[in-house]
Amino acid sequence: MHGRVARGRSRADFPRRLPAVFQGFLPGAALLLGVALLSSCGQPAESSNRIAQPSERIFSTARPVPVSIEMDPDDLEVLRREGRSFAVLAEGCSDGPSIYEYTDFMATATVDGERLQRIGIRKKGYIGSLSKTRPSIKLRFNQFVQGQHIDGVRRMTLNNNRQDPSNVFQCVAYEIFAAAGVPASVCGFAELTINGEDMGVYTTLESYDRTFLARHFASGDGKLYEGQLADFRMNWVETFENKLQDTYDDRHELYELTRALRADDEDLLELVEPLIDLDAYISFWATESLIGHWDGYNGNQNNFFLYLEPTSRKFHFIPWGTDGAFATSPLVVGVPPLAVSAFGMLPYRLYGLPEIRARYFDRLRELLDTVWNEEALLAEIDSYAAVLSPNADEAWLEILRTFVRDRRGAIEAELAMGEPVWDLPLNPDERCFTTQPEIHLTFSTTFGTADAFIPFGQGEASLSMTIDGEEQVFTTLASTAGSVPDLIGLTRPTINVFGLRADGSLLVVNLTFEDFEFVPGSPEFHGAATLGAVAELVNGVPVLLGVLSAGTIILEAASAEEGAPVRGEVTSVWFKQ
Repeated sequence: MHGRVARGRSRADFPRRLPAVFQGFLPGAALLLGVALLSSCGQPAESSNRIAQPSERIFSTARPVPVSIEMDPDDLEVLRREGRSFAVLAEGCSDGPSIYEYTDFMATATVDGERLQRIGIRKKGYIGSLSKTRPSIKLRFNQFVQGQHIDGVRRMTLNNNRQDPSNVFQCVAYEIFAAAGVPASVCGFAELTINGEDMGVYTTLESYDRTFLARHFASGDGKLYEGQLADFRMNWVETFENKLQDTYDDRHELYELTRALRADDEDLLELVEPLIDLDAYISFWATESLIGHWDGYNGNQNNFFLYLEPTSRKFHFIPWGTDGAFATSPLVVGVPPLAVSAFGMLPYRLYGLPEIRARYFDRLRELLDTVWNEEALLAEIDSYAAVLSPNADEAWLEILRTFVRDRRGAIEAELAMGEPVWDLPLNPDERCFTTQPEIHLTFSTTFGTADAFIPFGQGEASLSMTIDGEEQVFTTLASTAGSVPDLIGLTRPTINVFGLRADGSLLVVNLTFEDFEFVPGSPEFHGAATLGAVAELVNGVPVLLGVLSAGTIILEAASAEEGAPVRGEVTSVWFKQ
């Protein structure tokens, strides 16, 4: 490899969309969260658009399409509360996909004035997007009535955009993927109501099914897997979730690629090339890097689909979960290159081959020359903002605009120094978490104290916990509460309990809540919406130790009004990586 990463521009100039106080907590949390011209290079073989695009009436960016759901109120309450807590990730040491069996309910849907009865509805979400207030959902129009559809559309995904208050990141990202020749979902906007309650603006996405695959590939009859914290390593292969094999789950091709990626450099390309469409993958890889999709495959082994096209018998990557794009990764210690991301096993190995590096950077430069049209992208962002006004957060829109304006210059400056060196490690081969004994804490403080530079003296607290078998002893304890940014940069009600130890190190237990749950009562841990974190500060450097996500929260007093009393207790096991 030649050259080093360009240092002419500070990476701090690029938005991580996380408060600085949390960024140091995140290295150990990677597993928690963790459009102009269409270029023909890298486009899937024989993609002839034989099947028409989904209806523009259903997936529209020209207006929010009205979508109304009517369902049994008791079913809705169950749907809202369903979802993973972090505890599910701590089980099994990643020996299989972390599948949560969401319940399918029957409902009536009215989409742009067209009413369908007996449709299927279920909640969706992994960890970061889960919400009881505004759940993401999947609609299946033909689940209970065979052949039922709207303009040929049988399924819809509606994302709550929890990590994107601008409501536009996803559609911009998917359109850039499509312009780069990467198969990607058709995207639109919707105004959702459920049982008469206005749920706000959602992003609508075409679901990845046989119809989508047949439109983009020579055959739509192959194997489809979803990758959520999944990679081509022996300890990880079983984490790929089978999506379309109805009977026997035969994943021998995944193991074959995994074995190939363990070969020496001189044999690697010969073994990998028959198994994966490298031109298509390089386009996918370069596009993820270009748009800063740090939570995709190449950055976090997350949010992607993998399709084994049966004619060529080669794998293709399909993007997903792009609401976190247009930022640098908040999970990485140090300063990774901007022009390439290679945390997954496939890019990690391929980047070590000079031939592949040359092809990758040729493709990246081509994307900058064709797809990355700043004027067109900024006009598109402004158009979407106008369509969604006033439901497009201007601060987040400006984050996106800044990224678009600055991205070309930053990448070109880096490449001017030569091909960036990639010397960052893979994520740990074992993705295991140890369950620690119960932690018990109490707090009594007032809302608005979380901004205090020195927390001690702000509120009373008690904290009882053990770390790796050693009971923690604190010389001073305190608590604060207030509205502060959470781990994804959203301002939410937060409680902190601080414990100072005799050696001067500081332990912090942080609890964040959805707004509607921050009232007297017993809110449940729920994904990243209601979550606890344990961090240690040594010499001013914060390090995330683990998370609380399986226990009891009692809020005796809670209000987001300045000066209001905040009082309660928490008892929970916690999970240490």
